[in-house]
Amino acid sequence: MLNKERIKAIKTAQRKLGISDENYRDMLSGFGVATCKDLTDDGAKKLLRVLNSLGFKNKIKGKYDHLKNRSSEYASPAQLEMLELLWVRYSRTKTEASFREFIRKIVKVERIEWLLKEHVKKVKSAIEHI
Repeated sequence: MLNKERIKAIKTAQRKLGISDENYRDMLSGFGVATCKDLTDDGAKKLLRVLNSLGFKNKIKGKYDHLKNRSSEYASPAQLEMLELLWVRYSRTKTEASFREFIRKIVKVERIEWLLKEHVKKVKSAIEHI
């Protein structure tokens, strides 16, 4: 079950962005739930990232922030989060396992964290053409 702070952030985002109950329920159905209380912690983070991309200003700690100081040949944390957001927006199956499998098929890389900068454009384009 989600903590109260995450639930509050999600509901605040809905209100501040002016998302109707019907559209909000459609968003939640994309995560396979009927109420935000049923989201997993990971699902709530992804939903908040989507809401942030729509203009809500709630900074959540990035999932890939621990990769900030690695070699510049690898995709940046912001690029990895952007790809995840696109995956949530365009894919039918929004699981991390399906995302990993998709990346493996497109660029032959086993984990999103191992993507190189040169892979980002190819993965982004493939997601947008699902």
